[in-house]
Amino acid sequence: MNIIEKITISYLLGKGGNDKIFFANLLVLLEKHESTSVPTMGVTIENGSLHLYYNPKFVQSLVDAGNTKVLKGLLEHELLHLVYEHPIKAVKLNRIHYIYNLASDIAINQLISRDLLPSTFKVKVDGKILKTGILLPEQWGLPKLKDSEFYYHQLLKNIKSITLGINSEDNKQNKRGTGSVIDDHSGWKKVGANSHLAKEVIKQAVKEAYENTKKSRGTIPGYLEEKINQLLAPPTISWNRILRQYVASSIKYGNKRTWKRPNRRLPTFEELKGKTSNKTVRLLLAIDTSGSVDNKDFNDFLNEIRGIMNVYKLDIDAIQCDVEITSKEKFKRYSNLKVKFKGRGGTSYKPVFDYLKKNKQYDLLIYFTDLYCDFERCNAVIPVIWVCTKQGNIENKPPFGRLVQIGKYYKQE
Repeated sequence: MNIIEKITISYLLGKGGNDKIFFANLLVLLEKHESTSVPTMGVTIENGSLHLYYNPKFVQSLVDAGNTKVLKGLLEHELLHLVYEHPIKAVKLNRIHYIYNLASDIAINQLISRDLLPSTFKVKVDGKILKTGILLPEQWGLPKLKDSEFYYHQLLKNIKSITLGINSEDNKQNKRGTGSVIDDHSGWKKVGANSHLAKEVIKQAVKEAYENTKKSRGTIPGYLEEKINQLLAPPTISWNRILRQYVASSIKYGNKRTWKRPNRRLPTFEELKGKTSNKTVRLLLAIDTSGSVDNKDFNDFLNEIRGIMNVYKLDIDAIQCDVEITSKEKFKRYSNLKVKFKGRGGTSYKPVFDYLKKNKQYDLLIYFTDLYCDFERCNAVIPVIWVCTKQGNIENKPPFGRLVQIGKYYKQE
């Protein structure tokens, strides 16, 4: 029995604390491989299963140096990469690999106890004891508890200084140099075009680990509870089916130059590029934030919005409205959706439709509401889908648009 198996069994028995039982249940589901081609350890998804690759010499060096706690922290680090779907996001979002490596590590290292993964620790590499450390947001002057997408875009603004920090001997003692990417992310490239399958593999593994943890009366770490609920809670509305007809009729066709279809008849450099259709759909989401909509309704709204974001490549703008528009923001596909709801006053739909009259770039409006409002002076200038809460006033049928209800379908005559 190797050290990783011993740690897993110890956690399953609750010896690491009830909040570590989830990690043990998830770790059991990973196929484990010893590999000297991996400097430390790393996770990936391939052939429909989760894999952990680790260098046995590296693992043994931690044990020999009395850093078994660090090994536990690193295993937790790998599992968090999976729960937060970093291998999928790195590939699907076509990120600059090195920058996203930094960002994803910054996002999760701060979630792990410094008792398990200290800011600096010693590791033996090729017979030499080296001092290393982990990446944390404060090393870059960044706020805590943000997702990998946030850190990626912040680091991207400083990409030149990051490159200099890597290559310059003068920067070895720089504050930013106290941390590094401690695991191997090269296996993430294996996800490739199978990101949809990979997402389902992670979801099923997390679901099984979550259920087994509950059965054994283990607890889920507080910071993970919300993320796991997001991952496991599917949208109740089949957005793929509903949006298909709207998207097909709303697509604006244009052309853009591309090398994928070269034009061999024209001589100039630019004209050598062929043309391909440039399809875009602009979607406006309106969220009712009046006092009659509660926090459970907001969570339902977010689950449905995630479902919408995963169906098509849409440009999505979102506005919040009670008696007036209180917030405007853009939602990016596959980003970690975090919304602060504002308002909580009365209800009026009119501001949203007034906004549409002034902003004519949208193709479709989806309005999330409990329908406790009238439709006075509201006129549709584009197709509208009304999404009613589970306990909403479904009998208050809108005079236009399609009506659906979270948890079931309502087909308007």
